[in-house]
Amino acid sequence: MTEKKETMLHEVLAKESDSDKSAVKLMSEAINSFTNKQELFGGHERTLKMFDSGREHEEAGHADTKYLDYTVIGKLKFVENHLIKYYDVNATKECTNQHATATVTIDGKEILNNLPATLLLGLETKLKKYREVVNVAPTMKPGIEWIAAPDLGENIHKSKNPDRTFKTEKSLKVISKAAATKEHKEQVETLPVEKNVGEFAYTRFSGCLTVAHKSKLIERIDVLISAIKEARQRANATAIQKMEIGEKIFNFIHGERINIKNGLNS
Repeated sequence: MTEKKETMLHEVLAKESDSDKSAVKLMSEAINSFTNKQELFGGHERTLKMFDSGREHEEAGHADTKYLDYTVIGKLKFVENHLIKYYDVNATKECTNQHATATVTIDGKEILNNLPATLLLGLETKLKKYREVVNVAPTMKPGIEWIAAPDLGENIHKSKNPDRTFKTEKSLKVISKAAATKEHKEQVETLPVEKNVGEFAYTRFSGCLTVAHKSKLIERIDVLISAIKEARQRANATAIQKMEIGEKIFNFIHGERINIKNGLNS
């Protein structure tokens, strides 16, 4: 039976370097998209309904739809899929170099088990950088009642009440100013008039976060950073230990329920 070859530390270090560069690049690109390309996360639909049924053929020419290129959650998930691999490689390296460990707990619940102090310190820095990504994530435009639009895709909302404006047309109206007599013709005046002939409906689409969702993500990141810091303070500084922590981190960040009490879950 062939003995399984152990992975050496230098192999982990080489992989970590590549993962680090990729993670920095992806987070920078995400921040750029969130701050300078927010149009990628929005869309709209404008329709025209003619009042005159004989003019329904005009409606199609005024249809205007822009679908979303991305959603914020989709963008975050793309970044996170790479960060998960990066965090795992980094964890493996750090655990190889350390002996003493500590467990990250939140309100008595173990979140990350037996992590070395150096890894905990590194996670603080990495999560703070990820917090910067979430912090600049665009939120839905205020003053609009947004509703979920699962028919358009996951994590997409649309405005509940479309903005409505009229389609108008101008015409001329002849008004009699004086009746005709034996001596004079009828005196008339032609006046311009404007008539509503249709109605535009403009519906907005958004792949942005709600303000509450964004606040909750940041809140959970902060709680996790605080718990990691406390664990590092309790920890002390061996053949490589393969660690997989990235998925657990983002599962916690995207958790649905959390109540904060004194900085921890309650």
